[in-house]
Amino acid sequence: MIVAIDGPAGSGKGTISKKLAEYFNLSYLDTGILYRAVALQMLTKGMNEKDSQSAEKVARQVSITSIDHTGIRTRAVSDLASKIATIPSVRQELLDRQRRFAQNPDPGKDGAILDGRDIGTVVCPHADFKTFYNG
Repeated sequence: MIVAIDGPAGSGKGTISKKLAEYFNLSYLDTGILYRAVALQMLTKGMNEKDSQSAEKVARQVSITSIDHTGIRTRAVSDLASKIATIPSVRQELLDRQRRFAQNPDPGKDGAILDGRDIGTVVCPHADFKTFYNG
């Protein structure tokens, strides 16, 4: 089973997604955290935000299972995450990762739930359940 939860920042989609994941025994992915992880690594390494090749390289190296959440919700990270999300090669790399996550939930899980933007239309258009959550 694949569940897609879309919604704007601060709408509560993450809170509801985590609760649903626990209740229905689903793997959970906050897709925005992937863009934030790329942004944080770029900032930490002092990379140029306009260097799309470096951003793509970092995107290929980000591990869904071992993202360090320390400092990932700062304004600087948010701002850069928004910018790198417009880089086609980064979007494609992270889109592929999100789709693989949806199709291959953790062992022992009954499916996956993904929250973010464009989940039901772009990431998982064939999800079993789709909703837009706005609080």
